[in-house]
Amino acid sequence: MSLWGPQPNNAPSVIDLLWTGKGIDSGWAGFNLRKIGFLWTGMGEYLIGGRNIGQLEFIYSMLRELILASTIILVLGAGALAILWRNRQTIDARILAAIFGITFGAGEFFNLYSQPQDPQMQINVMSWLTIAWALVVATILRHRSAPRLVVCAAFGFLLLSYNIWMMLPLRGVDTVWRLTLDRIEREADPGRTVFLLHGFEPAVSKMFYHWDGRWNYFETLSPSPTPQTKFKILALVSGPVNKSSLTPQELADDLQRQMEKAMDLGYDVVASDIWSWDLSRMVSSLSTVANKEKAEAIYRMLHSKFAGTPDFSDPVAGPFFKIQRADKGK
Repeated sequence: MSLWGPQPNNAPSVIDLLWTGKGIDSGWAGFNLRKIGFLWTGMGEYLIGGRNIGQLEFIYSMLRELILASTIILVLGAGALAILWRNRQTIDARILAAIFGITFGAGEFFNLYSQPQDPQMQINVMSWLTIAWALVVATILRHRSAPRLVVCAAFGFLLLSYNIWMMLPLRGVDTVWRLTLDRIEREADPGRTVFLLHGFEPAVSKMFYHWDGRWNYFETLSPSPTPQTKFKILALVSGPVNKSSLTPQELADDLQRQMEKAMDLGYDVVASDIWSWDLSRMVSSLSTVANKEKAEAIYRMLHSKFAGTPDFSDPVAGPFFKIQRADKGK
């Protein structure tokens, strides 16, 4: 790449291959204390469970799983380090320690800066765990003990079985949400409706895919109805993620402007169950992309400038609320 320069479909330079800069100009970026907890869950869920949590409160419901995963990681890490240290004079041990150790250290540093709670971000970073497992098992089975072999195989089988069991409930979820989208569409005509959502719900991806979505639809939005532009959502996370440089009040004002513009163009603004959340849940739900002050500003704006009344309820997606200006509601 250095000699020949950029090629079609390739990164422009070697620097871009080594440093992707993912998320550094978004709300995902930055160091803070709560990300330490998110990093712990990301590492643990990489091994057991595979869940990507969006709120720290979820940690309490999965504490046993995280403790078990952390114990396994620590045991394998300690065992592998002892083996590598004992063989530190060999080039093989040094190569393993350098490649996987530096990848782990540098990777977790960048994860802590961006999206530490996502097990997907741990795939390359935690690859040392496979090497550690191989080293430990090879040492245990050095004497080819049948009972040891059975224990190691059973451990691997149980771990795999648990993760499969955790994933089984996801079978058919796409179909469930596709049918849910059909029901929502019957209750709220997407040609005449702008949906106010959190942004991380399964409904968002389904709406985007099945309604031929474009994320930049809003600035060129025509007056209602627009049946050719069915995908029209305002997401609470969009401001904190894409406009991270704005102050808390500026973020709140920006969302208010968008909601009022949609109403002025003749659209119904329909909110999901986020409208019924209290302040603490709102703050928690935005904790991966926004600090407490930004979440509080958005919450105060929503409930001071607008009023919501129950509109309809779906058995999967939950309740939806019709949103109006607060003065009009009065």
